[in-house]
Amino acid sequence: MAGLTLLTGFGHENFGSRLMFETVLARLPEAAPPVVEMPRGEHWHAWYQGYVLMPSALLRRGLDRWCQRLSPRTFARLGFKLPEDCAQVLDISGYAHDHGQAAQLMRNKLHILQRARAAGARITFLPHSLSIRDERHRPLFAALYAQADTVFLRDAYSEQLARALASPAELRYCTDFVLWHPRLDTAPRREATVPRDTLVLIPNFKAQTASLLATARRMLDHHRHALRQVVIVSFYAGETAAYLKGLADALGTDIEVRIEAAPERVFSLFERARLCVSARYHGCCLAIYSGVPLVTVGWSEKYESLLQTWQYPRPADEEDAVAMAEAYHAGPYPAIRARHLAAVQSMFAELRAAGPACA
Repeated sequence: MAGLTLLTGFGHENFGSRLMFETVLARLPEAAPPVVEMPRGEHWHAWYQGYVLMPSALLRRGLDRWCQRLSPRTFARLGFKLPEDCAQVLDISGYAHDHGQAAQLMRNKLHILQRARAAGARITFLPHSLSIRDERHRPLFAALYAQADTVFLRDAYSEQLARALASPAELRYCTDFVLWHPRLDTAPRREATVPRDTLVLIPNFKAQTASLLATARRMLDHHRHALRQVVIVSFYAGETAAYLKGLADALGTDIEVRIEAAPERVFSLFERARLCVSARYHGCCLAIYSGVPLVTVGWSEKYESLLQTWQYPRPADEEDAVAMAEAYHAGPYPAIRARHLAAVQSMFAELRAAGPACA
């Protein structure tokens, strides 16, 4: 066994997945880069350099092993590895759900995990938010969780569902580990001299467009006196320029509205943000972690669980959203953050101790 770490479960060109990847890369340094599921699209290749698995369609048929035997030099030069080359598997799906093409995606992942486990790899699921809406998918979830040695779960709701699967894995609790992303390594410090004059808007599914726009318009009405601009930040490379421009046009405001297609810019935008309206889970996380008043436009229970986990205030009157958030961050937030961060650090310490370097 080569003793590499395999990272599975990336969302396709999703900034939330990138944040999780970067956190793992920073907190579990290795002599060799980890192996990831085949990056799809130029946005992955632009920032990740390392080993990859071949596309799932080839893995399912065992064609990766056939290619390695047929042309080992080419296989190695292209950076390909086999699941059997890995001593540790970290699944960072984050949100294990069953919508869209989930059944096929789960079968692909199951095949990878089964091969790695058969070769002796230790399998850990990093904090998942679990949802089972289609009962037909329950056997697939159970099969996936049966492969894991340890499963970390983000919240009590997810833990309840995981226990109902009767998984033999050890079930643990830990908040979303992006809290320990290198860009969030210290508690937020906001300069008092920097004007907080920006509304940051982070969209998600097109089905949420009406709700997102309605929420953004209410925030503009409530805080118009303090806002100089709206910035729409795309967390997903698949969002078209036309869709983002349509959002900007539909806001119908007389203040400046611009589109930011580079999602990593959200960190600097938060320095001037008076408010964030986010339909992306990791947009919500980053706003809380960065001390930016947040209004969520959620599509699943994971948004409600996030707010409950962080004891985040939800005012009856949205006009009070900024004042209540500021009181929260000046009051209970530091202690809550310290407690969650300690749990994340403890999880990574265990992963380092049990990782390939010690295998």
